[in-house]
Amino acid sequence: MADGLDAFAADAAAPLADVGSAERAVIACAISDETRAHKAVARASVVVSAGDFSNAANARVWEAVLAVHARGDVVDAVMVAEELDGDPKAQRALAEAASLVVSCAEVDAYAERVAAHAYRRSVVATLRDAYHRAAASGDPVAAVTSSHEALAAMPKGPRGRRDDSMKASVVATIERIVARYEAMRRGERATARWGVAALDGYTDESGGFFEGAVGGLFPGKLYVIAGVPAAGKTTLAWQATLATARGDEYTPGRRVLVFSLEMSREDICQRLAAQACGVSEARIENGAISDGEANALIRFLSEDLAALPINIVTACRTIEEMRARVLAEMAAGDVGLVVIDFLQRAKMGRRTDDANRDDQDRVYEAKGIANEGVPVIAISSMSKASQTRANEGKVGVADTSGSGTEYAADFVAFLIRTNPDDKGGKVEVRFEVAKRRNGPASPATLMLDLTKGRFETVNGRRDVGAADDDAPWSAEG
Repeated sequence: MADGLDAFAADAAAPLADVGSAERAVIACAISDETRAHKAVARASVVVSAGDFSNAANARVWEAVLAVHARGDVVDAVMVAEELDGDPKAQRALAEAASLVVSCAEVDAYAERVAAHAYRRSVVATLRDAYHRAAASGDPVAAVTSSHEALAAMPKGPRGRRDDSMKASVVATIERIVARYEAMRRGERATARWGVAALDGYTDESGGFFEGAVGGLFPGKLYVIAGVPAAGKTTLAWQATLATARGDEYTPGRRVLVFSLEMSREDICQRLAAQACGVSEARIENGAISDGEANALIRFLSEDLAALPINIVTACRTIEEMRARVLAEMAAGDVGLVVIDFLQRAKMGRRTDDANRDDQDRVYEAKGIANEGVPVIAISSMSKASQTRANEGKVGVADTSGSGTEYAADFVAFLIRTNPDDKGGKVEVRFEVAKRRNGPASPATLMLDLTKGRFETVNGRRDVGAADDDAPWSAEG
């Protein structure tokens, strides 16, 4: 590993068409703009910063160039020299740049070359950091987590110039709309789903598709689910996990990363099996299950769940570690859904003395995970006062723990029992949408089957891919 990394580092350190010359050429263009319109400075500053220069003296000169430019003064060798305040190394670097004969029209190409080489150096530094972190840890799990955290900081590419014109934005938007339209025409839907027809939508016997209250889970979106105790927050998350991992006749199953901060892997597997087989967890715990139920549970666990693309992660305790793990998994393959259960249990690597600020930062960091191109379900707690308002039907975004929810979350919903005192086997639950970016806040009425540990829609329909009584692992007797 070290030998290969050293070889790569040596290659990265080698001149890329003489990066030193490119750095001096950028400076030369900036100080030789005869029009004095500062066009060269403005164009180059979009592409490179002082930190992108490999030579410290060149970096200091570029800082001086930007300082002169910011004041509105003429950017020439005289003014930049005055800004350097007698720094001998920087003065020599400025003189070398001033002696060059360059074309200001080529400043973009020079700047792009500097940015490209800076990116290569940052990649080497990140890889070396990850290697040393892993080598320094005696615990294999800690070594992997630590190296993932380092790799999460790796930039995706050189800063370079980006096309932020309206034309480019319009083209990208049209491509997205057409792609979604064509996918729907092919019968494809959101590959990550809740597993409940009232939320996802469903297809009837005639082939017609009926929209759900949410319509699936979409990449880049943060879905915050809050609710009173025993309203089914975690149950809904597990249902979405199974539906997404299993897929259906329209879409293949996709990998789900579950970050559990409360339950063990065994507890989660048991709950998933109970939900899929429609067997009460309480009876499983007590051993009060029939032979048919025991066989169904074992068959589901060994033949179905073991083969599903679900990763239950309990080692990541901070949001930063979760993001690093998501990035590592996405680099290795496809990730269709991330579940965080639950958000307030996640530690912050950069804690403050302000609990509200920490809660806010958790929400923003969870949104950062979603921004990597994956839908994120984050289970959130509620205060006692918020629970009281929820039972009275008066909840809002502010009732989730974490003031950042109002701004960072794309979707916020509350699960509220219609009758809190109902202890029956099936209880009605309101799915109240407090916020939905880019869509209507449509509520839904769900039925939580406490005996089977899963949601059904009131009319009895379930989305394709959700738990089904007719599945081959269903319990009998």
